[in-house]
Amino acid sequence: MITRHTLSALALALCSAGASAAFSDDFTSGLSGWTAGGDVVAAGGVAVLTTASATFEDDIGESLNLSGTDPLIVGDAGGLEDFAGVAIGSLDPDIEANATEGSALRRSFAVQAGERFSFDWNLATLDTAPGLAKDYAFVVIEGQRFDLGRAADAQQAAASPYAAQTGWMHFEYVFAQAGNVNIAFGVVDVTDYSVSSRLSLDNVSISAVPEPHAYALLLAGLGLAGFAARRRA
Repeated sequence: MITRHTLSALALALCSAGASAAFSDDFTSGLSGWTAGGDVVAAGGVAVLTTASATFEDDIGESLNLSGTDPLIVGDAGGLEDFAGVAIGSLDPDIEANATEGSALRRSFAVQAGERFSFDWNLATLDTAPGLAKDYAFVVIEGQRFDLGRAADAQQAAASPYAAQTGWMHFEYVFAQAGNVNIAFGVVDVTDYSVSSRLSLDNVSISAVPEPHAYALLLAGLGLAGFAARRRA
């Protein structure tokens, strides 16, 4: 016998099938397909980007660089802005604070209008001095920078050696038109070279738009389920 629960489950399953992920990466297989700039690694099932130097002593003797590669310089041709696909100087958060160095991770995608891009992120930092905590994490989509969080937003305790973190947060963006797009994640030092921050990333995905027939099946299934429930009442 077809029950309300059966019809609802069927409709939801059909709808989910129409919205299956066109791309998904949880970094358990490393950074395959991605291009890294600066200090970027895959570790523990997440991608990790830092502003920590491999060459100079940062963070009062702490060794926080993970890859052995120095961060990219901000403000120079071939530096972090060029890598992330934004104009030189555009990573400065305001006229009184200059971005100095950082790391980024990028990839190109073919997308359809209405597809949803999403990921989880966490910013950890040692940049906690009052009034000076301006390091930040960002994502660049289609040449536009979206700031994820600043060091000043890191209000949760973090695992040593970092002093604070934002905690895991979720970001979503819907593409307005089809085409090939470049996406870059980044973390940047602001006003200094010596106090590091770290951006962790997980569950990067692009989800296909649910097709109209999936919506119709969902509504029909729920309608039939409601009718069946009334017949049994």
